[in-house]
Amino acid sequence: MAIKKQKGILLFKTRFRTSSLIAKFLTESGETVSVLFKGALASTGRRDSPAANLVPFAVLEIIYYEKETREVQTGKSVAIVEDFPQIRKDYETQVVAAKFVKTAIIPVKEGDRYPEIYDTIVALFRQWDDITRINQDLIWAGFLLSILNFSGFAPAIHHCAVCQGQLTETGLKFSPSAGGIVCGNCPAPEDSINITPKIKDALVFLLSNPFRRYGKLNLSAKESRLVREIMEKFWNYHIGKPPHK
Repeated sequence: MAIKKQKGILLFKTRFRTSSLIAKFLTESGETVSVLFKGALASTGRRDSPAANLVPFAVLEIIYYEKETREVQTGKSVAIVEDFPQIRKDYETQVVAAKFVKTAIIPVKEGDRYPEIYDTIVALFRQWDDITRINQDLIWAGFLLSILNFSGFAPAIHHCAVCQGQLTETGLKFSPSAGGIVCGNCPAPEDSINITPKIKDALVFLLSNPFRRYGKLNLSAKESRLVREIMEKFWNYHIGKPPHK
């Protein structure tokens, strides 16, 4: 049994028996880990107690005893490394942030490792004050696009999803079943949505820029809604579960 130390984000916690807690984390290695903190509720008055430090919307340092044959590891300690209290300021803000986190971990199955998904959530937390002032359709679309990209389900946005060739300037469509953008020279599946080069360029921008820069996109409210709509449709088709709205 080895001692392991990782940074992680709290996904949920639940009481175990009388005074213990089981917490599940998305760690910096990109995997989900469940950890049992024995007697955590018996020492709630101490600053270093697990019960006091198991807070959502924070980067936590978790130290635990790892045994590969166990589904739940034994915790040694947990501490707050980087906190984002502004996200916990009210219930409505927490609900919005929780939807991002719950959506992000949908593609993460047992045994998977997607450290980029962990990084994406932390980046979202760090830029929270900035992104609340940006069109939320764009934030949501970019977030979905990032998670799809890092979990291996990225749509084709740089070339035609059908012929793999260069994208045309006219006749562009976005098709979840085809795998992304379809050029004007290829037949479009029934689920295709007409898009403009501006929408194509917006998708490229979202994937290659931090959230705080999304406000630089010169899109109308209607165009922003369309970007979110096509990303949600793509997510639903390939992930199989609707994102939390």
